[in-house]
Amino acid sequence: MYGSYEQVQMLLQRDANIGIPDGEGKTPLHGAINSKHQYSGAIVQSLVEHLPSVINWQDHDGRTSLHLAVAEGSYNLVKTLVSIKMSNLLRLLQHYKVFADIVRRL
Repeated sequence: MYGSYEQVQMLLQRDANIGIPDGEGKTPLHGAINSKHQYSGAIVQSLVEHLPSVINWQDHDGRTSLHLAVAEGSYNLVKTLVSIKMSNLLRLLQHYKVFADIVRRL
């Protein structure tokens, strides 16, 4: 689901279920964060608009898409994710000091 922007749009228009995780508990949003595709920001935005609660879903290691964006150093994706009201920032700030440092720099 995290290939090209057009493919993602087509699947979302056909009501693809983006809440089905893979064997590691990762959703398409996790995949979009890790994809490093040139349209990752637009893909992330589309996925979150389609199913806002997916932003806080954790994989089997307890990582959300926001954790992954921070780990990748993807400042633009971090900005996109933290701008979404459903984002669970307070919980992350309690556990991840590196994340807090990155957010302060934004």
